[in-house]
Formats: sequence, structure tokens, C-alpha cells
Amino acid sequence: MSANEKIVAFNAEQIAANSEMLGGSLSASNATPESNAELIAANSKAMEDLSANVSKNKSKIEELLTTSAKNNEGLLANKEKINERRQSILENRKGIEANKAKLA
Repeated sequence: MSANEKIVAFNAEQIAANSEMLGGSLSASNATPESNAELIAANSKAMEDLSANVSKNKSKIEELLTTSAKNNEGLLANKEKINERRQSILENRKGIEANKAKLA
């Protein structure tokens, strides 16, 4: 749930920034060597942050996939055991019915 909230907040910020740029705040005629250098530095920092997140998330995703595969194996094994027990219960029911018929 927390991740969803972060995504919503991020998207809201990006929508506002895009609206501002589309409204004229980003104009080539306003560009200076200094503003370009600031923009390049900010973008470089953002790329470093993104790269770090990608590395961190890649490990987490691989762990989650491994855990998910193990859980899937366990679920399939449980499903098989449940089906076997169900068959045993049905066989027992036949025996009960046969005994009931002997009493009638």
C-alpha cells in the first residue's frame, strides 16, 4: 500500500512539472550555460539515483521470484495431498455406506 501511495505522489509531481513545462516554463530562449550546467548536474544525479535503485530492486525482484517459485512448489504439493485425502475420504464413505447397508 505504501508503494502505491509513493507512486501516486510521484505521478502527481510529474504531472504538475509537465504541465508547468508545457505552460512555457521551459523555453530554449531562457537557457543559459549556467542553467544548462545545473540541469545536466541534476539529471546526472537523478541517473545515479536511478541506477542505484535498479541494482537494489533487481536483487529484491530476484529474491521475490525465488520465494514465489518455492511457494508455488509448496502449494502444488499441498494440492496433491489434499486430492489424495479427498480420495481416501470418498473411499471411507463407500465403506461406511456398505456397513450402513448391512445394518438396514
